[in-house]
Amino acid sequence: ELAKELGTPVKFQRLWLCQRRQNGTRRPSRPLNSKEKKLSIGRVFSADVKLFLEVFNPCSPRNLNREYLLVFLKFYDPEQTQLRYIGTLFVSCSSRPLDILPKLRSLAGFCADEEIELYEEIKFEPNVMCEALDIHHTFTVNQIENGDIICFQKRPKSCNQHLYPSVKLFLEHVHKLTKEGRKICALEEEIVEFRRLSDLNIAANLECTQLRHERDNAILQVDEFRGQNDLVRLQIEEAKKECDQLRHELDNAMRQVDEFRGQNDLVRLQIEESKKECNQLRHERDNAVRQIDALLNQNTVGRIQIEEAKMECSQLKHERDNAVRQVDELWDRNSQFILEFRFTCLEQATEHFKDLCKIGDTEYGCVYKGIINNTTVAIKLSKSESLFQQEVAFAYCDSGT
Repeated sequence: ELAKELGTPVKFQRLWLCQRRQNGTRRPSRPLNSKEKKLSIGRVFSADVKLFLEVFNPCSPRNLNREYLLVFLKFYDPEQTQLRYIGTLFVSCSSRPLDILPKLRSLAGFCADEEIELYEEIKFEPNVMCEALDIHHTFTVNQIENGDIICFQKRPKSCNQHLYPSVKLFLEHVHKLTKEGRKICALEEEIVEFRRLSDLNIAANLECTQLRHERDNAILQVDEFRGQNDLVRLQIEEAKKECDQLRHELDNAMRQVDEFRGQNDLVRLQIEESKKECNQLRHERDNAVRQIDALLNQNTVGRIQIEEAKMECSQLKHERDNAVRQVDELWDRNSQFILEFRFTCLEQATEHFKDLCKIGDTEYGCVYKGIINNTTVAIKLSKSESLFQQEVAFAYCDSGT
């Protein structure tokens, strides 16, 4: 009967037994078991029985145990001064209200970091009882049972921001109203809901207008594409004709290629014979070239050696003549003379004054053995300029006596 009345299949239904609590409220306490479902209500329960029909949603557990709790959710909006029913939710006894905050934010359309306050609506008559929940304690510690009502809202930034900043104050305000006042409040809530739906309808109409405009533009574009497609079809037909012509020409070309291949086989045989003959001639040519190169190398080496010997002989004769002239000129000027040499020449003669060339040590400096102009000489490196001047003066005096 419920399936016919509500249009909900039986497999998506679950009936709960509602029991009266000590505070006078009736709340769902447990689902009917398999035996109770088969019996008539009069045989199982008293006439005052109350049942709650749960309609399954994708998150509803099919097999319940004592770990699951069924709670009702209400959302309070202090800006609109409105408290509305959201739905049901199954929670675990050992979980905390902190664990369901992401779900509540999603249901209310809040951002991920929005701060939320949770309250338990315990009863409304004869007086309001609404207590805040500690989100860091478990639902068991917060004394939450099957059928309890959890109200949630944004955490108010200041107490003076709204007339009734918390759901508890709003419930107390509604409780103080007369029946007529409550009806007015309910009507005001209906008006607010109607305005919200009206705004949604206006937004939907604007979106429909936009979609119609986009549809018309799309139709115009489709018509343009159809015109372009006709031109493309003509181009495709011309391309097909051209392809057929090219295929015909290709077939003719392939026939000619086959004819050329037969001729090429004969040509290849002739080419192979020519290659063998060419290879033989190349081999004979390479042997002749190697023999000629060997003879040329022998003659070239001999000529180079002769030229080098002649050049060296001429160089030695020239140096000898220069040396004889210099000696003659010096003897003509003075039987006693002093030769001057560059320091770089002395470094080269002693291999940069190497210790291996050192042959003695005096009070004036070290004496090194060196070779200048193919002549072995003694070279003294003075310790200081003053000692050098003294030795030069001394040598000059000795030569004058």
